[in-house]
This record gives sequence, structure tokens and C-alpha cells, in this order.
Amino acid sequence: MTVEEGKLIAEVLTPIAVLLLGILVHRMTSRLESRQTLNQKLVEARLDVFSRLSPAVNQTYCYFMRIGVWKDLSPAAVIKLKRDADGIMFPFFPLFNETTYRAYADLYELLFRTYSGKGQDARLLLDASDYNVEGVHWEEEWEPLFEKPQVTEEKRRRDVHDRYVALMRAFATQLGIESTDQWAPTLPSARSRPMKAVSLGTTAPTA
Repeated sequence: MTVEEGKLIAEVLTPIAVLLLGILVHRMTSRLESRQTLNQKLVEARLDVFSRLSPAVNQTYCYFMRIGVWKDLSPAAVIKLKRDADGIMFPFFPLFNETTYRAYADLYELLFRTYSGKGQDARLLLDASDYNVEGVHWEEEWEPLFEKPQVTEEKRRRDVHDRYVALMRAFATQLGIESTDQWAPTLPSARSRPMKAVSLGTTAPTA
């Protein structure tokens, strides 16, 4: 091959190489942009699920910890909150990772006794006597909705709090919020066991 032939080949191949490189860069850029768009839409979908789910989860947490709005809720309303939460979360589990799924399941397994009988609602894993108290509306028909847990009240509260925090951290990670380990809300103070309502003329037992 002569020098002239080599130059001619180089002149022909250089534009082709530049064209091929340009096509490769364009494809890589397009794939990156597509992936970024997909990730953004995934985060938006997760945020939509979380925004609809979190009120039910938070109110349920308040009831089981006897804080915040718990006195405004009835046992039947809390069981409905569970159904509402499951109805929001279950269809969209594929949007979340295994950690989030497990954190959700672990929390609700601690709060409710499910599959208690054919056609039966889930039962609250709580001591009914903590809710049939003075100053809180109570119906006797709610008694069967409770099942007393086989752990101390201190351990029950600690476990509920820890699993709630674990779920919120899992959601935060899936929403792209970093440094969730720094979010460590303290366990709400355990109030003294409220006194059960008594009839006039009798002496209330000490807590």
C-alpha cells in the first residue's frame, strides 16, 4: 500500500469513525436520560402511594400508643384503617423493595391478629381495659375486637414504636431521602395506666 492509498483510506475512515462514535454517545445519553426519567416517575409513584397511606398508618400508630388523636378513634375505625392501608399498599408492592414490604408486614403483624375465623375481622392486639376508660367513649360490643397480647405493656409499646420507625425509614429510602438513620424519634412517654370509669358514689381504684 502506498502512502497516498493510506491517506485516502484514513480520510474515508475518519468521518465514519466520528459518525459511529457520535451514534454511540447519543445512544448512551438517550439510555441515561430514559433511565433518569423512569427513576423519577418511579419515585413519583412511590410518593403518591406514601401520601395516601401515611395518614392511616400514623393514626393506627397513635391509637396503639395512646397518643395524639387516639381518643377520637374507635376500635372499629382502627380496623377499617387497616383495611384501607392494605388496599392502598398491596396493589403497589412491586414499586417498593423487599425491605419496605417486610417492614410493613412486620408492623401490622404486631398490631393485628388476622385470620381469626371465617368472615371475621382482624382483632386488635391490645388490652381492652386500657381503652375502656373514663373520658373515652366505649361500647361493650367492642370488647371482642381486642385480644390481649402476651407481652408486657412496656415491651409492646417499644416493639410498636421500633417497627413504625423501621417502616418510615424504609419509605424514606425508597423516596430518595438520605441519612434516614439520623431520624430517630424517641419513644413517646408511657402514661400511667388510665383509671376505668366508675359509678358515682364509689371509690376509684388506684392506678
